[in-house]
Amino acid sequence: MLNPKYEQELVHGRPANDLLVMDAQYTPGEFVDKVGWGHSSYAHAAHTAQLSGVCRLLHFHRDPEHNDEFLDGMLADAQTLFPETGMAMECKVLDVT
Repeated sequence: MLNPKYEQELVHGRPANDLLVMDAQYTPGEFVDKVGWGHSSYAHAAHTAQLSGVCRLLHFHRDPEHNDEFLDGMLADAQTLFPETGMAMECKVLDVT
């Protein structure tokens, strides 16, 4: 799922972290048509979280075409892949202690 060059740098040989904050702008279906645009799908983020051994995953970045209802559906789908997934939101404060 990840470019192998970057996967090695991102997840292997790194100390375990509690939280991964990662772009997850697209669904896996949307991503097929957007490869190379510099964004990820929620499936990529879940895969990276699993490989890196983090406890929590926070998605950020959204497609302006996605409304709140669509984003809620994306989050629910993402949580089936990595249950401890959340989504960054305007004015949301996240405790990282």
